[in-house]
Amino acid sequence: MDWLLFLDLVGTFVFAVSGAVAARQQHMDLMGMFVLAVVTGVGGGTLRALFVGDVPPPVFVDPRSFLIALVAVGVAWFAENRWTRNHRVVMFADAVGLGTFVAAGTLVSLDLGLPWWSCVALGTISATFGGLIRDLLSARVPLIFRGRVYASACVVGGLQLVALGALGVARAPNTLACIGVVTALRVLAERYDWHLPNPGQGSGGFTSR
Repeated sequence: MDWLLFLDLVGTFVFAVSGAVAARQQHMDLMGMFVLAVVTGVGGGTLRALFVGDVPPPVFVDPRSFLIALVAVGVAWFAENRWTRNHRVVMFADAVGLGTFVAAGTLVSLDLGLPWWSCVALGTISATFGGLIRDLLSARVPLIFRGRVYASACVVGGLQLVALGALGVARAPNTLACIGVVTALRVLAERYDWHLPNPGQGSGGFTSR
């Protein structure tokens, strides 16, 4: 199995579990948990596929995403407390998954010959749209709208991937560097509680609380 595909599947699983757990916390039934697991795990990649004309989207061709969602529902049903208690492990896994999806989405866009800004945008969409749908369907303000260093970390990773690629850096180390940058930004942001400026709170710049 391709190593990037492996990381992508791991990221899909982590996000799918987060969707299933969110559904369980909102007292949804098993079908609701499964639907939220699927849309969280593959929502970003599916939207990217639609944007670039890759139809039908991979989720409707490869059954692995649905199988991963089923496993995620089982984890959420039988091990929700253990999953939510291990906050640091889950956060790190989420950060790695975020970086993986940024890299995958950006690379797919580059291979299609899209301009650099489109590649960065589609990489960010790939990484964040599933979580956006999860939060909306579970009646929460989406994480990317709460001033967290989340989508911004994806943008930085995508820019790095495009820039180093243009300078001739090989794809494998460049991809690993992208995943590392996004992961590090997310972990540091959570560790030091970094937030983006919030005009409503009178903050004039980047903040650490």
